[in-house]
Amino acid sequence: MHLNQNKLLIGYYIILLALIFVLMRPNSSVSLVTRLGLLGLIFIPVVLRLELLPFVFLSYYGISAASFTPVLPTMPSYYIIIITVLYLIYDKKSYFLAKAIGFLLYFFVCSLFHFDLNEGLSWGLIVILISDMIKNKKDIQRLFYSYLIISIFLSLLFLIHKDSFITDYRISSTEEMERMGWINPNAFGAFITIGAILSVAHLTKMLKFEESKILNIICTFTIIITFLVLSLNASRGALLAFIIPSALMLLFSNVKLWTKILFILIAAGIFIVLLNNGIFELLIIRMQEESAETGGGRTTIWINKLVPFINDSNIFELIMGIGETATNKLGSNGGVSTHNDLVTAFIAYGFIGLILFIYLFIIYPITKSSPKIRLSIAIIMLYLLIEYCVLEPVFRGYIIVTMFYTFMLKYVLIVSNAKS
Repeated sequence: MHLNQNKLLIGYYIILLALIFVLMRPNSSVSLVTRLGLLGLIFIPVVLRLELLPFVFLSYYGISAASFTPVLPTMPSYYIIIITVLYLIYDKKSYFLAKAIGFLLYFFVCSLFHFDLNEGLSWGLIVILISDMIKNKKDIQRLFYSYLIISIFLSLLFLIHKDSFITDYRISSTEEMERMGWINPNAFGAFITIGAILSVAHLTKMLKFEESKILNIICTFTIIITFLVLSLNASRGALLAFIIPSALMLLFSNVKLWTKILFILIAAGIFIVLLNNGIFELLIIRMQEESAETGGGRTTIWINKLVPFINDSNIFELIMGIGETATNKLGSNGGVSTHNDLVTAFIAYGFIGLILFIYLFIIYPITKSSPKIRLSIAIIMLYLLIEYCVLEPVFRGYIIVTMFYTFMLKYVLIVSNAKS
């Protein structure tokens, strides 16, 4: 009966996923009644099996938050209420909740002190509650499937409606290049990259997931379609975050040499085919227009924020920060965010905040991993480090990326503590 229930729930969610795909069309709107109805359809079955909550939430919120039009409500208040209620009736709570809140308490206190508690930290409560429900390898495996679903779903959506996303890009001495679409291209690239990164980790055996030929085929498809969309999307940060860790995983993996050579030949073949078909046109244009010296404008933004903060702040502000609202207003490009979580951590939360951020969001999962998997974890964490430096996913509340951090942390804690 338990097996039949699993099959029924899988079939149910596949049908629901297809319905959401149909509803997602360019320049369309979904009524609030429909969106709330879908929200109910998604979470009602979870009550029957509460352990499915992380998988269900991540899959459907991830898709809705990065598509043409939200078909699910995306306001934190909806999810804080729903997930808090479900968590309260969940009977397998642990000390992870207290530990996570303890780690993040400094950022919450500073935000209250600066009177600018932001959406990124609001989402932190949801991430913590859901992460506490990830207990074993099955839960890890389900989140792995969630990221595959997100990558494939959004990549297909992009390809089907590509003209509505890349509607205009031009370059001249007087005009700036424009990419127009439903979401920040850099955020979109970061979201779909995770499934591809995990697919590479699975195929190179850098992370241990359930083995099956079908899963290998799905992972291969995820890598190919994600790389195609990343190239069309032309987000250089997302491409770097995918290519560098993937290359390192292949290089340091224990797969046979002939398999590595085969992977390289396949990747080279795909690259040549895409190049000959003009797939990299937008990416090449962006690289030519925005010089490597400025990093596409990123380094200019960081300097314009850091220099006045360091020069004009007193010792207390250097230690405790000036808050995110003041950070965004700082410098000659006031009103622009830092586009860098590390810079935000330093300016908004001071030197203490920067140290805590680096330790918590970069070093901690690596130090908690066993020596056997430490290299794998460090390579995959490189994806997050790159995104921290170009996107500001933590402080701007990109929950898909932040959940990947907790995914990696839970993988480390569960696998490292496993006897086998």
